[in-house]
Amino acid sequence: MVHAQTSFSPLDERPLKRYEYFRKLEGRRPRGKLTDLSISDSVFTFVGRWPYGPCYAVAVRGNTGFIANGALIQAYDLTNPVAPQLVGEYLTGTPDYVTDIQLRENLAFVCNGDSLIILDVSVPAHIAKVSAMDLFGPTYVQLLGSFAYVLGSTTLRVVDISDIHAPFLRGRLFNTFDVPTGIALKWPYAYLTGARPLPTAIEIINVANPDSLYWVNNFRALLIPQSIAVRDTLLLTSGPGFNEPDALKIYSLADPTTPSLMATLSGLNGFSIALQDSLAYVGADSNMYLINIANPRLPSEIGRVLVLADDIQLNADRSLVAGVNRASVVDVTQPDSVRVGSFMPTSENALAVAVQDTVAYVASGYAGLWLVSVANPQQPRSLSNITSGNYKESEPNANWAIDVLTSGTFAYIANHDGELIIYDVQDSQAPRLLGRSLRNTSGQTTKLAKSNTLAFLNVIHGVSDTMVRIIDVTEPLHPIQVGAVRG
Repeated sequence: MVHAQTSFSPLDERPLKRYEYFRKLEGRRPRGKLTDLSISDSVFTFVGRWPYGPCYAVAVRGNTGFIANGALIQAYDLTNPVAPQLVGEYLTGTPDYVTDIQLRENLAFVCNGDSLIILDVSVPAHIAKVSAMDLFGPTYVQLLGSFAYVLGSTTLRVVDISDIHAPFLRGRLFNTFDVPTGIALKWPYAYLTGARPLPTAIEIINVANPDSLYWVNNFRALLIPQSIAVRDTLLLTSGPGFNEPDALKIYSLADPTTPSLMATLSGLNGFSIALQDSLAYVGADSNMYLINIANPRLPSEIGRVLVLADDIQLNADRSLVAGVNRASVVDVTQPDSVRVGSFMPTSENALAVAVQDTVAYVASGYAGLWLVSVANPQQPRSLSNITSGNYKESEPNANWAIDVLTSGTFAYIANHDGELIIYDVQDSQAPRLLGRSLRNTSGQTTKLAKSNTLAFLNVIHGVSDTMVRIIDVTEPLHPIQVGAVRG
């Protein structure tokens, strides 16, 4: 058995949002193809990778949902919304995460950090690449007519997609922020939002001539406008306030070059906004809020559901929601009684890995534990997922799968909140919960170790206050703490 763990600060906050992910890319390797990551020396040779990762984007067409899972696009049959079925997937071919998916008829337009990729999704079980255009850091894409408007770090680009087999750049314009958070279109204007430098303004760009874009105006709505949506004569944006509370703000676009504030709904630090009929769906903190905007001067909350929502896409009676470690199907037929019907797990950062025989056990934060077949190291294959806990806004680090060990047919998972969970993994495609230790102390787990019948959890309570919990695992159904040592 081989065990490895990545460096991790126990004081880390909630997993990075999309714009924070791109902040981490600064100073990283030059962007390129997967082959650029090959590591060859006298000791190591790069062989393959498991492409699962955070879910930052979703799209839905009829009964088919498309979700971003790290570098993958996965297609799910949502005919039975309580039991989605994976029917197809496409590997984008680079180590960067997919950050946006926009659908047009049988095509998907995908941003993945290196390229704008056009996919044929007419047969979800056999997603096929149509073409791709190399761009630097494409994060968001919006479609209008025969053009794709691609927002990346410091630059808005207009790509001519009249021939989907040969897209080409028509125009570009540099903007004032280096970390984009969103783009919305209302012809002939594009409205751009970003996270840095602070405070950031919403920029208004005239895109009537794709060969000659020009800046029109900007206005300061929030400290960081993290999301934006436009429909008819309304513009909505949300995020942390500037010398005021977090808020959802609604603007009139009666004059599209000079938006005027109509209403402010405080308390919403929104990362995503979707509009349908008289409702705004806002993903903020750990909830999706339903806001009645029939009277945009008097918006009011009419419902909410506990679900991470970094991207929201709607169809007739349900929404598909991206939430870092999963995509969720949410029933929105009754706005005052919204409920999550099911979820499709993705992954996060690999915080720790244990390998036994041909199975890798990947501790993946809020995404729990993934069991991955490495029998073919060039093409690792997901076998099953154990979701050890759900995100809690009140305890942002609780229930992380922070470390993992294996012994015989058992997997031992250390949650970040100091809990030990034991699973029977004899059937790697159907792990079975055996027991879990009671959490009887505050603090955050940083490491798990095991010797014979004892497991040891290293828990920190402060900068210099640590404790090792000693747990007897002789009986996997009933692990019991038998001691503790403060260090």
